[in-house]
Amino acid sequence: MTTIGFTAELRLPSFLPDYYRPVFTSGTHPLVFVNQRQTNGVTQFLYSSGANEMISIESVNGDVSACRTAFNNILGNLNLAITTNKGVFLEITETELHANVVLTNVMQELLVFVLPSSVTIWTCSTLPKAPAEFRPDFSSLLSLANRQRYEEALIEGNISMGHWQNSIRKHAKTLLEAGEKKEALVVLKNLLATAPFDYEAHLAFMKNTLDLTAATNSAKVVLKNAEDQSQISKAGSFLGVDPQTLEKFPVLSTNDTGLKVILIPIPPCNPWLLEEVASTFQGMTDVPVLIRR
Repeated sequence: MTTIGFTAELRLPSFLPDYYRPVFTSGTHPLVFVNQRQTNGVTQFLYSSGANEMISIESVNGDVSACRTAFNNILGNLNLAITTNKGVFLEITETELHANVVLTNVMQELLVFVLPSSVTIWTCSTLPKAPAEFRPDFSSLLSLANRQRYEEALIEGNISMGHWQNSIRKHAKTLLEAGEKKEALVVLKNLLATAPFDYEAHLAFMKNTLDLTAATNSAKVVLKNAEDQSQISKAGSFLGVDPQTLEKFPVLSTNDTGLKVILIPIPPCNPWLLEEVASTFQGMTDVPVLIRR
């Protein structure tokens, strides 16, 4: 019998970029490609790991609405399977889920990720009481999915980049944590071009870029527009500015008499922005505007 070299010969699903390849070597046994099929718009690749485990990786293509519908259908079916049998949801967000399902004759681990134009479903099926040989890490797969989301959204354009801004920011953060600062800054620049009010992205860019002018501009955007006091403080610290806070406004008192407009901020609220609103309103109406707490 001829042995095929696993690393060189393993056939990855056609819908997964090559940077997913390390996932397929994470188990104690090499994955063996079994079959590929396409049915009703679903592309499936099957692999085996040892004698007791099968791994199915599927892709459902569609637009944003179709992907959302597909994800909700998967979520509903899993909820029914867990309620009827046994199992647990380990992670659920609007764009991914991780669940374990215990059926009569098989145990399944499912990891599902929504992408800009598809949904990817990983299903690891193991015979009862058999040791799991292949268990992809959810966090690692999520990091790869975020990279794929970024790359696909970048091709699709501004609307898709804005829609996936949270995943793209997380991808940049993963790059920074891995020491890949140059690549992360490119991702952040592309994100901020389409999501200019992503203040966490601005702060990450401010902290890591060597371009002082660009970093200052990002800090000013956060300082003038953000409502989260922690974000405002970080931007103010970078700029060497003592940010205005709600506590610095006078308390409303009986001395505030006469015809005036009193603005009472309710957190979260950016004091800088509030002062601009007060000034603009007073200029338009000639009615004095006070800010009190």
